Amino acid sequence: MQAGTESSPEKVQDALARLHGLTSNSSVSLGDIVEVFGETSFAPILLILSLIIVSPLSGIPFLPTLFGSVIALISLQMLIGRKHLWLPQFLMRRTLKGRSLAKAVARLDGFARWIDGH
Repeated sequence: MQAGTESSPEKVQDALARLHGLTSNSSVSLGDIVEVFGETSFAPILLILSLIIVSPLSGIPFLPTLFGSVIALISLQMLIGRKHLWLPQFLMRRTLKGRSLAKAVARLDGFARWIDGH
């Protein structure tokens, strides 16, 4: 499937599985993450950012503030009726190591299973 035609994941674990597919890369940009979810990226991106904020990863200085700002930007786009997610290029170019993403996905897996079960 092309990125723009994929449907939204139905479970939290499905969203994490899509992210896990990126972890083999040496670095992963926010643009790569948005592209994985395609045009239906609002809900999965908001969900993943929210999971990170409520996880132990929120102890990283400034991470909750950064992610909260991104959540506000995404939510505003939904409110004004955009069809797909847009983020400024300086955010889309932000990268993290694939290894770091793999660790984050692994940490969120148990929480995702719990959410899917409820």
